[in-house]
Amino acid sequence: MVREQEEIPFIGVVVTPVWNDVERFAKYGPQLAAALNASGLQLRWVVADDGSEKDQLVDLQALVADLKKVYPHLRLSSDGIHRGKGGTIRRVWNEEGGAKWLGFVDADGSLRAEDAVKFFQAAIHLLFRYMGIK
Repeated sequence: MVREQEEIPFIGVVVTPVWNDVERFAKYGPQLAAALNASGLQLRWVVADDGSEKDQLVDLQALVADLKKVYPHLRLSSDGIHRGKGGTIRRVWNEEGGAKWLGFVDADGSLRAEDAVKFFQAAIHLLFRYMGIK
């Protein structure tokens, strides 16, 4: 079941920074979308482009559109500037002001999607304000 965006108030934001790495994210993104959807967590997921080349950005836009069919609480953020991973994550966290919880997870799939969701659940339960998973 895909949850409708209006059903839940968001308590947090998860950022996935992507820089010229659509190929790996295309493998991991669907797994994370499914795990987030199944979790019932009240999270907005932001895929943050970090100034990728134009063809990569076009592919990323298409991928995010497909992922929204699984997890509709998803958006793409891009301003065309390469800041590096940390700068891109902070840019999105600033865009998403007011979130009670902030997290990020890398796009390469180095952490299984189900494990990422378990970390998010633990962090929210323990009232951590920030959490990064690499």
